[in-house]
Amino acid sequence: MKDRPLEPASVRQQRPEQNRRANGNGRKPPYPRDRVARAALGGLQLHRALDPLRLRLIVEIGLRGSISRAAEACSIGQPAASMHLRALEAAMGQRLVERDGRASRLTDAGQVVAREAAHALATLSRLERELDDLAAGRRVLRIAASSSVGDDVLTEAISAFVDRYPQAGVEVRAGTSRDVTAQVTSGDVQLGIAAGIAAADGAPRLPLYSDELVGIAAPGAFEPASSRTTLEMLMQCPVVVLPSGSYSRDVLESALASVGLRASRTMELHSLEAVKRAVRRGLGVAFVPARAVREELGRQELVSFRVESMNAMHVVLFLVGPHHRGATAPEEAFIEVLLEAVARTTDELGDSGTVPTASLPIG
Repeated sequence: MKDRPLEPASVRQQRPEQNRRANGNGRKPPYPRDRVARAALGGLQLHRALDPLRLRLIVEIGLRGSISRAAEACSIGQPAASMHLRALEAAMGQRLVERDGRASRLTDAGQVVAREAAHALATLSRLERELDDLAAGRRVLRIAASSSVGDDVLTEAISAFVDRYPQAGVEVRAGTSRDVTAQVTSGDVQLGIAAGIAAADGAPRLPLYSDELVGIAAPGAFEPASSRTTLEMLMQCPVVVLPSGSYSRDVLESALASVGLRASRTMELHSLEAVKRAVRRGLGVAFVPARAVREELGRQELVSFRVESMNAMHVVLFLVGPHHRGATAPEEAFIEVLLEAVARTTDELGDSGTVPTASLPIG
């Protein structure tokens, strides 16, 4: 028996003779003949099919490449997952998943649905958190920041924001640049600050300032003491790096590759503070944003160096905004004080690398 193509309910409703035969009573089914009314009814049935569980299921299938693993992530059995998937495909009128043995992959239509489903789930998650905050009598601004962000900028911005919004709380989450983008996209945080956010990532972004990656070492690590280090000297030292997904690490590895080198010994640590502590103890050298070590260099706890034959390395810090909506009043206030903090700290440093613009293109 030849399989019938998938079709939305609104199309099936346009076959009154076939539906009458199926009813067996000769009466016309109670579907409106008016085209607009039929389309509205079909849209209503589509919306009924788009419950959060089914949306999450299609997203998980795209992430995990398996219906069974997606079902496990959604805390349901595979038979139930297959039933929900069939309902979703029937409502969409297109096949969303192709099966290849035990593996599954999204069709082109499935990728479109999964992308929009991720946005819808993020909106629902944010709505739930904001309602919880209101019920508890609090307003919380959630920010994600990568290790490349200078403490001076972030601390001053948060301080100014709390002064203006004393009733609001601020929650800052640390992570790699990749983590920050993912958290903003998923709706886990409202704003993110990170280096190297590409326009292709799809998030509204605002350039804040440019910072140089400088080499740091414990005092006396290189003999004779010099602010310039040869590539040979560098390769003899362990290089302390941040986790994979850190943009500053990507820049360093790209710069080394451009001169035909790769760090032979690396020590991966989870945070910039851990990297600085390891370098202070003489466990290796590192390359970090200059703003992030300004105080340690001033106290001579660390020394900076540049590597001969390597061009200067720079990272651009971006503010990343929410998708598909305008900024709230607290978000706009934080953006304003953040730009002010960037301008003030840049003037103090005499840095010409600041690249702020007037506003974040959110919405």
